[in-house]
Amino acid sequence: MNSVPFVEPWRVKAVEPIRLISRVDRRGALAAAGFNMFRLASEDVFVDLLTDSGTSAMSSAQWAGVMEGDEAYAGARNWFHFESAVREITGLEHVIPTHQGRGAETVYTRAFVEPGDVVPGNLHFDTTRAHIRNRRGRPVDVVVPEGLDPDDLSPFKGNVDLAAAERVIEQHPGKVKLFVLTVTSNTNGGQPVSLANARAVSELCRRHGIRLVIDAARFAENCYLIAEREPGQEGRGLPDIARDLFSLADGVAMSAKKDALGTSAASWPCATAPTTTPASRGPCCTRGSPRTAAWPAATSRRWPGACARDWTRPTRWPGSGRSGCCTACWPTRESRSCARPAATPW
Repeated sequence: MNSVPFVEPWRVKAVEPIRLISRVDRRGALAAAGFNMFRLASEDVFVDLLTDSGTSAMSSAQWAGVMEGDEAYAGARNWFHFESAVREITGLEHVIPTHQGRGAETVYTRAFVEPGDVVPGNLHFDTTRAHIRNRRGRPVDVVVPEGLDPDDLSPFKGNVDLAAAERVIEQHPGKVKLFVLTVTSNTNGGQPVSLANARAVSELCRRHGIRLVIDAARFAENCYLIAEREPGQEGRGLPDIARDLFSLADGVAMSAKKDALGTSAASWPCATAPTTTPASRGPCCTRGSPRTAAWPAATSRRWPGACARDWTRPTRWPGSGRSGCCTACWPTRESRSCARPAATPW
């Protein structure tokens, strides 16, 4: 195991007061909400575990970047910074901006899910599942059995059960065209996927001609856990592991309100190829694609409907004023052997 500093290497400059209401009032609030977490008032919640979206504090460099938002309707400099950062981290060429993660899901599910399709994944996130069903497809979970056992202490409980995935493909010939691998697996508590398992999933998809999309909302955390837990990966730099992981996929979709440490929506799908013709496995409906129905609802080429300042936040290094590299790849210690100069450890 790598050593971790016992003190947080940052200063807190702002605090948000919260309150703990009485047990009686908590019971009353729950009853009034019909025990539906989405109907609770946030001021009545002391510890909020409903989501990991937009819960991160931002660095001083990110806040400074907010003041540099170029709000041009097209071709804003913030967009080019963002595109460059995403390309650097993922190694994928084609980047499509969307206003949030479900916008990215709208793009790729409308492009690649047809009525009657079966879409396997380790454990589909709720919005991913809903988008697949909205396209009249059927999401199927093929996570390893230990991933459904809260008491199991296995290190990679987000892994795909490869035998189960093979069975799904065999039982639905011609209907499995897309596989979604979520890293980390949100639905069972942020469980990581090993690099070896991701490689095996990629090989499975290539053997059967299936597109592989990685839902990468927590990719940096997943890469950290690979370095911490997976034999043979000890001491590797997180950016290096990330590029290995993304090289296995045809495309990536991400909500930047998680590991990109943004507090506002800024998300994307990105891919290896610009078309969706049968000869191309790149899952992206960019220029040249015959299926662009998702664009009016979710995005346009360089303007997703989000404020330009939201594109600045994920490209700012914590602890420095530099931009051009996604903050999500530097979550620990000395930037873990990135080729660029190290940012302040955090």
